[in-house]
Amino acid sequence: NEAQIASSLPMIRALLIGEGVGPNEIQGAVEKVADVLKTAITDARARWILASHQDDANEFEISGMLDDGLHRIKVDRTFIDSDGVRWIIDYKTSDMEGTSLDAFLDEQQEKYRGDLECYAELMREFDQRAVRAGLYFPLLGAWRELSLDPN
Repeated sequence: NEAQIASSLPMIRALLIGEGVGPNEIQGAVEKVADVLKTAITDARARWILASHQDDANEFEISGMLDDGLHRIKVDRTFIDSDGVRWIIDYKTSDMEGTSLDAFLDEQQEKYRGDLECYAELMREFDQRAVRAGLYFPLLGAWRELSLDPN
């Protein structure tokens, strides 16, 4: 809840400093982390992504051979939903500047389409069920599902 987030801010600050965030950027970084955590507890899509699901995993590593060679990837989040579909979720912390939300999401969708198609192809080698993928933007509480062609 928000009280727990607020009480965690000193620890978040210390962790960010430990990761090398400088004194001029630390306050903004702490606020960004707090905003993402607040989105995670209030946004229905975030709650769905983070909920307990069958075969769920974070930072799931998989490797395999595709036509263009060996790929080693780390999927931010994956799980099987109640319909038996394997989901691949890629978190993006990009900020939107100077454009509409739809235009920004369209741009990001095209930017990361190749990566998610690769992830899906590798996942299909591991798991034969249907695969769907989405980009989730926790700073914006925004979501974009990508159509993936298995051919």
